[in-house]
Amino acid sequence: MSDPKWEMEFLEEHGVVHLTATGRMGLEEILEWSAEVFELASIKSSSVLLHDLRGMTPVMSAADIYRLPEALGELGLTHRMRVAIAVTRLSGKSSDFDFFETVARNSGFRVKLFLSRNEAWDWLVSEE
Repeated sequence: MSDPKWEMEFLEEHGVVHLTATGRMGLEEILEWSAEVFELASIKSSSVLLHDLRGMTPVMSAADIYRLPEALGELGLTHRMRVAIAVTRLSGKSSDFDFFETVARNSGFRVKLFLSRNEAWDWLVSEE
């Protein structure tokens, strides 16, 4: 089992908050890095987020995933933000990502999954 890790950076040229997360992560770790992402987005006045989660495996119950968009909203996710998430279908947890996307979109959040970082990036910058 790999330890959870994450790194953030602000891509000034496009105003994008970029996160890369790896390892097995439960709700606590996801909320921890999410709070950091939303804080940086607020400081930089950014509403464009790119999450590269291809190396991350979620370890959460369906109930946790269902409640996650609401919890993220309490931490700073807004309906005007666009969140592109690069994932892999190889982890065996792709249905968890799909379920999260569905719940988030049904809650009014602009969240979209991609199978590559480049596709995610293209979607974000196409709406600049």
